[in-house]
Amino acid sequence: MARFRQKLMIWLSVLLLTTCFFAQPSLAAYDVIANHPDEPFRSVLFRSKQSLRDRSGNSWQVVVFRYGSPEGLTPVTLRLVGFPGIVTFRHPQDLTLTSEARSWQAAERPTPQTAVPNVGEYDLTKIVQQLPIGGSLKLRLPLDDRSEVLRVPGFVVQEWQQVARAEP
Repeated sequence: MARFRQKLMIWLSVLLLTTCFFAQPSLAAYDVIANHPDEPFRSVLFRSKQSLRDRSGNSWQVVVFRYGSPEGLTPVTLRLVGFPGIVTFRHPQDLTLTSEARSWQAAERPTPQTAVPNVGEYDLTKIVQQLPIGGSLKLRLPLDDRSEVLRVPGFVVQEWQQVARAEP
């Protein structure tokens, strides 16, 4: 019985090592949702959705999306959603994005969603491909009562760039 256990452990170890050796790192991924119910017929939603925390520990939903159809593509939009009653965006106010070397401004997009106090939407179309995927990106959130910074990891920026390049 001891000999069987020893052989079993050896085979399981070999199997585990083989699996680890051939495993490939996961690539950044984004969602593709066909025939989205909120948009016209034959549209496709390309979306990156993450939950990130600010310095105060508050959770934020960070969504970059665009719609595509045979008629064309909509702008690349960043939607930031904070917890209701905890955060209030200053409208209209541009969003500042900074890296170690550079900063960018994203214009606020007035939409029905931005009428909600805890939601901000910004146009990333012109700047998304310029954003660095190495290191982190900081979003300086334009809130009514305080200044808040949200750090965005490089893999999330990479997802944003994939959404921007997506074609229907």
